[in-house]
Amino acid sequence: MSINEMSKVVEQIHTQASKIKNHFPEKHINNSQENGDFSQLLLKGINEINSLQKDSQQISQQYLLGSSESGLNDVMVSQQKSTIALNFGIQVRNKLVSAYQEIMNLSV
Repeated sequence: MSINEMSKVVEQIHTQASKIKNHFPEKHINNSQENGDFSQLLLKGINEINSLQKDSQQISQQYLLGSSESGLNDVMVSQQKSTIALNFGIQVRNKLVSAYQEIMNLSV
């Protein structure tokens, strides 16, 4: 799923949330202002994963060019960090898509 498709899914979730918010009293629904906007948190997470990927690539290139700043252990640790972050991001995406599909299948 591309970022554009994810943005459309997030937009649809916001639309559905605003419709639900109009039907229920304010005290039962947490205001997104308290914890930050969901789309902003999602975008921040994606940017952090991208940053880890870029850092890993940069450290690997430095090692391959013979730089004394990075050792093999630095390369391996940075690659593991980026792999774990990417796998976590994929799992979050899968859960979001699953939740979206479940919400869309609910009868109102």
